[in-house]
Amino acid sequence: EAFSEDLPFSEGLGFLAGCGGDGELGRLNVQITDAPFPFEFVEKAEVTIDRVEIHRSGGDADDAGFVTLDETVQTFNLLDLQGGVTAELLDASLAEGTYGQIRLHVKSASVTLTDERVFPLKIPSGNIKIITHPSIVVTGGLTTDLTLDFDV
Repeated sequence: EAFSEDLPFSEGLGFLAGCGGDGELGRLNVQITDAPFPFEFVEKAEVTIDRVEIHRSGGDADDAGFVTLDETVQTFNLLDLQGGVTAELLDASLAEGTYGQIRLHVKSASVTLTDERVFPLKIPSGNIKIITHPSIVVTGGLTTDLTLDFDV
């Protein structure tokens, strides 16, 4: 069973999900990309992410809540991620289940113009919160692919 949709970052997410196993670990592979950016005077639009968390939906109180998937500091120039180009944000083992939110902790973000002026960007609360509709379903023995599409 597959679902794929191309939506801007602020409107939704595209992913593939499958069915299978009981209690087995599945995989969640998250890619990052950027929609085309028309401003010729921008040299770079960088975001540094230092933590990725996911929220398991429902279940027992012990099973629900945010889980840290990765704390690797990674910097992406979003302008390099256009026209179908992606970069891997993480590839993690994850308990099978339904997940309704992802939270990216942004250490820093900035735009650099072609004249070398740098403008830092403020991310309220330091987090980008992504509520997924439909929810992400991770199934044991299978891989779920998720692409986050930033609109610079």
